[in-house]
Amino acid sequence: MKKLAVLFLLIYVSTNYGDDLPRRAFIGIQPVEINDSNKVAYSIDNGVLAARVIPGSSAEIIGLKAGDILLSIGEEKITSPAQFLALTSNYKGGDEIEIYSVKGGEKSVDKIRLVEFPRENPEGFDVVYDHVMVRGNRLRTITMKPDKKGKQPAILFIQGVGAYSVDFPFPTSHPYRELVYKLAEKGFVVMRAEKSGMGDSEGPRASEIGFNLESEGFLQALKKLKTYDFVDTSNVFIFGHSMGGVIGPVVISEESVKGIAVYGTLTSNWMEYEYFMDRSQMTLAGTDPDSIRKAIMDRALFSYHFYLQHETPLEIIGKFPQLEDFYSVNIPDSIHIYGIHHSYIYEIYEHNLSRFWKIANTNVAAIYGLSDFVAPKYDHIMIADIVNQYHPGKGRLIFIENADHAFKNTTDTRQSLQFWGTPQGIFNDAVIDSTVDWLNNLINVN
Repeated sequence: MKKLAVLFLLIYVSTNYGDDLPRRAFIGIQPVEINDSNKVAYSIDNGVLAARVIPGSSAEIIGLKAGDILLSIGEEKITSPAQFLALTSNYKGGDEIEIYSVKGGEKSVDKIRLVEFPRENPEGFDVVYDHVMVRGNRLRTITMKPDKKGKQPAILFIQGVGAYSVDFPFPTSHPYRELVYKLAEKGFVVMRAEKSGMGDSEGPRASEIGFNLESEGFLQALKKLKTYDFVDTSNVFIFGHSMGGVIGPVVISEESVKGIAVYGTLTSNWMEYEYFMDRSQMTLAGTDPDSIRKAIMDRALFSYHFYLQHETPLEIIGKFPQLEDFYSVNIPDSIHIYGIHHSYIYEIYEHNLSRFWKIANTNVAAIYGLSDFVAPKYDHIMIADIVNQYHPGKGRLIFIENADHAFKNTTDTRQSLQFWGTPQGIFNDAVIDSTVDWLNNLINVN
């Protein structure tokens, strides 16, 4: 829900379980814009510079090195890093293409059969690459299974809002990789599901679909998780982070679980959440009170026409050009709000989110890091209260000191804001410890 503009040495086994979803291609360069000197030196007017070439990638195989320039793939000219990434995201391992480039200062053409993207290979785990079907498209699932015999308790992890992959074959301090690996190290089977168009998944990009379709993908993933012969189906759980904590209760309204833990989420009406977080985040950032008031008034004008009058962002800005500042921060292309299609936001608004907790006849942990400036503390209190009102004793509220929205160890919300979007800060293991304590208590009481 990012909203800022505001052991033993064991053999690794990667299992496909009959999976036939092709692996995405491994192009393997970090593209950046070319400059005027590049254009003059090589008499070119388009392309991207390879800032880095990853070992073992298709780019390395054809001899590309850092500083070389990619001009086109087949007849498709490369015009920008974003266009290059969008173009290459469609390729699969095994595809044959022609790459036109400037290598070592000389223009070159190379034909190559693209290698597939590497797979995760942590020691001590079997990593299962599989997929689910959602409205005719195959969505990738990645499941970490501790390398031990017997059926094991399992967790479906549901990530937050946005269009990105949760496939981590390379070492990284990404908070999601740390979270799922640490949970798996505690003895849990942990499944991730790629969103539409992300990673190996087919279908439109996650930035172009609605909330309901995205939720359906995780529902099918949960059903898939329960089919594995190594999963203890009496002990299946969900861990939902941020928007994943909104999707989770929607999923369990159709498919039961032993329990659901949510972290850094909300249950307020989405429009209510936007007002609250606009004010709290701008205040935290030290924004002038007059500017905060203007932002809130702009939000009110937009919200009335978007949520209540069912007008599109493009229609609204056409009628109210005075919202230009608001749009530049929140809806720069008049289509995507916080980087996702406006229909996604509207579908969340239409849901009575608290109702899903009212009907959630399962164990619930509402976990909140006290350094979180993205999600409201009160919503976690409300989740536990609603669950306990209608299902006494099943709701638990957990506060974690010095933990922020990204699970980082931060002293307070101000330091969290300072660290946001940077590699600063380390994972707060109290998130894992508190979650696992709650899970184990439920597993031991059957």
